[in-house]
Amino acid sequence: DGDDAGTLFDAADLSRVQGVISEEREHLVYVALSDDGIDAVQERLAEAGATDEPDRFVVSMTLDSAEVRRVELDDARVTALTDDEWSGVLTLPFGQEPVAAEVYESLASE
Repeated sequence: DGDDAGTLFDAADLSRVQGVISEEREHLVYVALSDDGIDAVQERLAEAGATDEPDRFVVSMTLDSAEVRRVELDDARVTALTDDEWSGVLTLPFGQEPVAAEVYESLASE
């Protein structure tokens, strides 16, 4: 609904970053959240209300204040992210390799 609910996760919440892996027309960066990072993401989703009304939420990934990825949340995504068995691994696909490389470098350098 346009409200800024805050940060879902940042580089400090990660335990591992892997990339850039190019597959067909996508350039992938894989991230794994630490146990504390998983807990933080799940708590932040619940506190923001995304677990109750996921369709009202969009996750925006920014790099140097510019949006580089945008994902609309839905029931399936939020259920997967809040599942007790979720391992904390996320695949971040990008259409352009230079953007994926910048994201990777930014996350890996933290």
